[in-house]
Amino acid sequence: MGIAKLVIVDGAWGVGKSTTMQVLRLHLLECGHTVRAVWDEDKPHPLGFGPTIRDGRTSDRFVERWHELAADCARFEGATLVESGLLNGPVQELFETGCGAEAGELCRQVTEIVRPLDPLLIWLHRPDARAAWEAAVAVRGREWERFMTDHARTAAGAEIRTYYAGLCALFAETFVHCQLRRLAIDTTDENWDACYRPITDALGLPPIRLPMERLDDYLGGYRNPPGDRCDIGRRGLRLVVTGLVSEERPLLPNVFALDRPPLDNVRDRYYFPGMIVTEAHFLRDNSGRVDGMAVRSVHPSGSERAGEASPEAIWRRVS
Repeated sequence: MGIAKLVIVDGAWGVGKSTTMQVLRLHLLECGHTVRAVWDEDKPHPLGFGPTIRDGRTSDRFVERWHELAADCARFEGATLVESGLLNGPVQELFETGCGAEAGELCRQVTEIVRPLDPLLIWLHRPDARAAWEAAVAVRGREWERFMTDHARTAAGAEIRTYYAGLCALFAETFVHCQLRRLAIDTTDENWDACYRPITDALGLPPIRLPMERLDDYLGGYRNPPGDRCDIGRRGLRLVVTGLVSEERPLLPNVFALDRPPLDNVRDRYYFPGMIVTEAHFLRDNSGRVDGMAVRSVHPSGSERAGEASPEAIWRRVS
């Protein structure tokens, strides 16, 4: 049906929203389209994220913010990608305050506001919520798990796995009742070529060609000047690092570091997520062999130290 004025990429934590947003943004740019992105950690955020409910009904300010965003999208000469904003955020707040029954009405109001834009709602999900939670922790680390555990206890008085499963169930129920052009994409297998194909088809775009890395290029041991060692291995089609932090962590392609296409610029750029993101840019010698990596930690957007980075440390390959 063609490029939408508004594309909402939504879902629970750890299902691939941010990666999908960035890959789609770069692909739209590569295809010659004007595009902008609104991330759920942006401050100030155009939707504000709360309060969603006031005096037992959807707050006037929440509705007003959606009207303002829709009007801005209509004026903008291109596509606006919005991470979260409907399920993750507003519906999450309803779940945490015991007002989940209001999610359908909230969705109806937002639908009426944005319908003239013919938006596309993309819901990324994993049907096994408990397995999805464990997968998210494996990627984001135990520090993030502790933070979210405290949040679930404080916001909803619930154990984190129970909280996450209940939240995912409410997202699924709400999505079914959203009368928008929509896609439900199961990301369990992390087959991103298959995940992205329905999105590009819906937007009338050519398929996204994800760059293929020779993962074995990076395998081996690395040392920094003080003599600390870390090792990079692989688990199937994913790189993992041990020794750089206290636990084995996955290394993911770092499309977030790029401001412009093409997608193949992600070659040699990786990161592993957590409360503080650590970036690894692999270095090659004149023959093209990987002989080291430059590592730095970056505080995420939305934090008090957003954008601050540690000095770059060089780790040389030793095996």
